[in-house]
Amino acid sequence: MPLVFGLNFVFSFLIAISLHFMTIHQYGLQSLVLPQAGHEVAEGSAALAAQVMEAYKGSYRSFGHGALHGTIVGVFFVFPLLAGGALFERRSWKYIFINAGYWIICCAVMGGIVCKFS
Repeated sequence: MPLVFGLNFVFSFLIAISLHFMTIHQYGLQSLVLPQAGHEVAEGSAALAAQVMEAYKGSYRSFGHGALHGTIVGVFFVFPLLAGGALFERRSWKYIFINAGYWIICCAVMGGIVCKFS
C-alpha cells in the first residue's frame, strides 16, 4: 500500500503540473511581447512585457477560473481516455461514469487550487 499511495501522489503531482499550464493564461501574453529564439529583439520589448504582465497579472487567477479549465480538461481529455480503455475492457457505463466523474472533480479542484495559489 505505501507504494500505491506514493505513486498516486507522484501521478497527482504530474497532473497538477500540467493543469498549471492549462489554467494560467498570462504566459501566452508574455510570449507575444518577449523576443523569441532566433528572432530579432524589438526595441522596448522587455519594457512592454513588464507592462503587460503588471497590467494583467491578476486577471483570470481565481479558483473558479481554474476549476472551469480543470473541468474542461476532465470532460474533454480524461473522460475519453478512461471511457476508451473501459470500453475495450468491456466495463459498464456506470463504471465509466463513476471513474470519470471522480477524475473530473479532481481536475476541477486541482485546477482551481493551482490557478488561485500559483
